[in-house]
Amino acid sequence: ERRERHHHYTDGDRFLYEGRYTELSVVHGSTYHITEQDGILRAVTIEEERPPEVVEALVLHLYKKRTRQRVQAMLPDWAMKLNVATPPFSVRDSKKRWASCSSKGRLNFSLRCQALDDEQLSYLVLHELSHLIHFDHSPDFHALLQQHMPSYKKVQRSLAAVQEESQLI
Repeated sequence: ERRERHHHYTDGDRFLYEGRYTELSVVHGSTYHITEQDGILRAVTIEEERPPEVVEALVLHLYKKRTRQRVQAMLPDWAMKLNVATPPFSVRDSKKRWASCSSKGRLNFSLRCQALDDEQLSYLVLHELSHLIHFDHSPDFHALLQQHMPSYKKVQRSLAAVQEESQLI
């Protein structure tokens, strides 16, 4: 069964971006690019008809780039607090989960994390780094989360609430 698309990648479409709704403005220009400023995602295409598949690629590129920047900014602080080395990470187009930690200690984040506010993304970074200490969801793992983010259960619930809205397709 194919789900209805959440977004059409046309002028006026709305996206969750860093925890708030942002409107898409699609314009014609001389180069492909996309920016976010003052609550507007501004996508520029060189095609007069502004094809949605081109706009979609621009949005995905921006989400991936910004997720990478935000995770990169948070990782060292959380790694220091947990007394673990800052691990390598990647940002992928994962639709099923926000983030994961491999058995080799590599972290993966979905580009959809760009939909999350700072507290939600910070929780995900903490959660995945905590797997470097407890590679499970044991009571010790949850105690570690509680120690470093007493509000983690509330944040975890808020992630479930934005899961559907964070879908980019």
